[in-house]
Amino acid sequence: MRPSYGLIAVGCMLLSGLVGCNLGEGDATATSAASQSNGSGIGTVAVIDLNTVARRLGFDKQLTAAVQQRETSLNQQLATVKTSYEKQIAEQQRRFGAAPAPQQAQVLADMQKQAGVGLNQARQKAKQDLASHSTQLAEQFRDQVRPIAREIAREKGLSVIVTKNDSVLFDYDAAVDITDAVIQRIQTQPPSLAPGTSDHTAQRPAASPF
Repeated sequence: MRPSYGLIAVGCMLLSGLVGCNLGEGDATATSAASQSNGSGIGTVAVIDLNTVARRLGFDKQLTAAVQQRETSLNQQLATVKTSYEKQIAEQQRRFGAAPAPQQAQVLADMQKQAGVGLNQARQKAKQDLASHSTQLAEQFRDQVRPIAREIAREKGLSVIVTKNDSVLFDYDAAVDITDAVIQRIQTQPPSLAPGTSDHTAQRPAASPF
């Protein structure tokens, strides 16, 4: 009569679109901004493909590894919760004996129900934790890229930077694409400043343990 509660597949957060969703959100004002001119024949808007930056710097693999590590930890915590519930119910069953009275059987049923509710709550919390951790890593990457992208945009006389998003940017001049320039600039920085090599999780750990 021991209940069996399967662990959730929190690894769904590792879908290939994760980096794109977190790193490359477009700006709804990009289309109108791109139509402005600074008098030099190109717009005032710079375009950057953060997904390409992340891939070529190795950050996409770093993010995936970090999320997988957090997922493993969360699954271990869920397994501990599951085992705890099972032990409590098994102990109560031992006390009641092989043939529990109707009232005792109801107690066991209530314990199983409460265990199911508790484990489901733990699963939901694990999902939220993993999503939050993924978002935090992506934001750390954006924060590191931003000052370098701003520097390069200013050198080109561009004052606004938007992320490449095909659903927002219909077309743009290649001259305003600063993706390659940003990658090259970051690659010349010390390793500790490069998103693909710095250990973000060690510097800014999330509240829940890995």
